[in-house]
Amino acid sequence: AKLEKMPSIPEEPEVPENEVERFTMPDFVKPLYDLDVVEGREAVLRCKVAGLPYPTIIWFHNGKRIDSTEDRKMTQ
Repeated sequence: AKLEKMPSIPEEPEVPENEVERFTMPDFVKPLYDLDVVEGREAVLRCKVAGLPYPTIIWFHNGKRIDSTEDRKMTQ
């Protein structure tokens, strides 16, 4: 038997013609809610979403995007 070198980058699996890829609209599994926070105090914002492909979550405050910083951690 002859051994062949495996490619270093795997190829995407082929989808049979009779099988359709499934996509779903992004959806909030738990509704968002307002949060009152005293300035300078810690706040934890959470959301639970579903969708295929999995949605990217971006937070905004007063129309400006909130990004991770040294004192502000964003996780997903």
